[in-house]
Amino acid sequence: MIPEHISWPPGITTEIFLRDYWQQKPLLIRAAFPDWHSPMDHNDLAGIALEADGCARLVFEPNDDNPDWQLERGPLEEHMLTSLPRQGWSLMVAEIEKLLPDFAPYFAPFQFLPNWRLDDLMISAAPNGASVGAHIDAYDVFLLQGAGEREWHINTQPDTVCLDGQPLAILREFVAEQSWVLQAGDMLYLPPGVAHHGIARGDASMTWSFGARAPNARELVQAYLDDHQEHSEVNPRYSDPGLTQQADPGELPSDAIDKLIALMRSALNDETRLRAWLGCFLTEPAPDSEPPAADLPDSLQLLHRRTDVKMLFIENQGSKDCTLYAGGLGFACRRSTARWLSQTLVLDGEALAQALRDPQDRHVISQLFANGWLETVDD
Repeated sequence: MIPEHISWPPGITTEIFLRDYWQQKPLLIRAAFPDWHSPMDHNDLAGIALEADGCARLVFEPNDDNPDWQLERGPLEEHMLTSLPRQGWSLMVAEIEKLLPDFAPYFAPFQFLPNWRLDDLMISAAPNGASVGAHIDAYDVFLLQGAGEREWHINTQPDTVCLDGQPLAILREFVAEQSWVLQAGDMLYLPPGVAHHGIARGDASMTWSFGARAPNARELVQAYLDDHQEHSEVNPRYSDPGLTQQADPGELPSDAIDKLIALMRSALNDETRLRAWLGCFLTEPAPDSEPPAADLPDSLQLLHRRTDVKMLFIENQGSKDCTLYAGGLGFACRRSTARWLSQTLVLDGEALAQALRDPQDRHVISQLFANGWLETVDD
């Protein structure tokens, strides 16, 4: 059974978690999903890794033959997985919900977070004693023990210096502040910046990592300017008509500094353009995820949203309507319709029938279907 809610520890609710723990401090959640049963084992994950291309990684710990960590990125070859040693390796596959759409509903317990903040599900498998080393993530993560057991050690104020010359950002020094052993169904929430070191216990250990997206300022600004490099109003050039001769040509005077700073700020000064761009950027599909175009059938009873497609909506300034964004494109839409489409994986019943009878709603659904972001059951 796919869980719908997190079973919080006594005295903690979703509201308390968001207020006191989210982005602030770790939280161990014993029996977060009391009736948890993993639908996947090591062999299943290995089979997915063979077809996961860049989503799969295979990590080998230092050993007597090689003092360094080793990292193999997908696509992985079958012989690499059938000849694994008994110990010292970890297999990780990211974006599981995109590779296997049936896994998208496992995000349901995290719907108290904004859609655009939910990133992906990574599942890892490792034999007894294996680890990927102590490291720090720059994003929030919920570490669900999917099968077997895993020993977790954390430090909330770590030394951030990493080992030199390694393919992974592994901490050079790590001292645990707290430690726990998680069993299937237990979950550990970690905010950004908390160092953590997980060690598999037993040969059936699997961890499900639900990560949250958190773009940094450089990523946003660079992507915005790259997307608008052909627009002169977003990419103006410095000019100085009426320039007077300086006493010292080597000086960068205050008035020039002020103009240069104003020039930089002007590139990000159009709020309307920025709001529209954010909707497109935060829902932009991966380069290799474009589906074939299709026309909406005349008769429909069921549609489902592709699990690798992000949807969000932004309220139009000065209007009750909004813009629904999906796959990097925006569509004018009523707020009620945008809310329904962005929060629903399966569109069916009277809600779908009513939407298809409304010209504006049908147009939006037709556009989403034409781009392959909504699909019929047989697709």
